[in-house]
Amino acid sequence: MFWVGAVITLAAGLLVLFSSFMTWIKGPLGFGSVSGWDLVVNKLMRIENGFFDYGDGYPFFSGLNTVILGALILLLAVLALAARKKWPGALSIAFSFIALGMAVVNISTILRGPGGADMVSPGAGLILLVAGSLVGVVGGGMCLAG
Repeated sequence: MFWVGAVITLAAGLLVLFSSFMTWIKGPLGFGSVSGWDLVVNKLMRIENGFFDYGDGYPFFSGLNTVILGALILLLAVLALAARKKWPGALSIAFSFIALGMAVVNISTILRGPGGADMVSPGAGLILLVAGSLVGVVGGGMCLAG
């Protein structure tokens, strides 16, 4: 059970990491899309610090956060496999919950933000971030149980 959980956590880290480079925000009828990483490198939003924006009362996290969290989850999974210890599973659960929280905040900001769901909608990258975060929670739990 431990080995399966560690491999699942490894996959979760990859999902969270890769979701950063996929579409997070897409325009009407599929026109125009922005990835989480575009928010960092292209300065498409008012994200001045690279991590977070709270413009007009609508919080939004950039893809830099998910790159870091995905890399940490991936590193913890490799550490769990190499050291055969359970504690990296517990940390990966914590980081997965943080990533899940950021995904939920971003999706709710997109849906309730200016223009609402009529103007933009969540992209596949944010959906993959939610899925990867949930997989990370399950994988970390299996690491602890094994």
